[in-house]
Order: sequence, then structure tokens, then C-alpha cells
Amino acid sequence: PKAAACCLRVAAWVLSWMWALLWKVWVGHKRRVIMYDWQELEFAPAELRKDRETVLVAVKQDWRALEFAFDALQADREIVQEAVSSCTIGR
Repeated sequence: PKAAACCLRVAAWVLSWMWALLWKVWVGHKRRVIMYDWQELEFAPAELRKDRETVLVAVKQDWRALEFAFDALQADREIVQEAVSSCTIGR
């Protein structure tokens, strides 16, 4: 019983560590994808939609990316200026 409980704790720790590593890799991949395709911001995890640099890169590609940024970044002066300058409506 004690050995089984110990094995379960070790297995849980290993799985937790693997999950954290895979999440970090996936978030990094998603960040790189957004650098080339702003539309991926819509499906990005919250930590990327809160990340100022990631949102700024997406908004520089297309102003519509602003919709997928977190509220605080939607009010960020530099990000809004980039969105306005990337807007081609009426030009």
C-alpha cells in the first residue's frame, strides 16, 4: 500500500511536469504562429492575449486583432495607435 501510494505520487508529479512542459512548448509555438498570422490570436490562450508584445505584433498586421486582446490592452495607447495606423478602411 505505501509503495503504491508513493508510485502514484511520483507518477502524478511526472505527469504534472510533462503537462507544464508541453503547455510551455505549445504557447511558444502559438506565439510564433501569431507573429505571421494575426487571426490566430482569437484562438490563443489567455496568457498570449494578455501579452503586450504578442498583441502589438498582431495589431501591426491587422487592426482587427485588437478585438481578441484583453481589455487592458484594448485601451493601451500604443496598441490603439498601431491599430488605427494599420486600418485601411476608407483609404
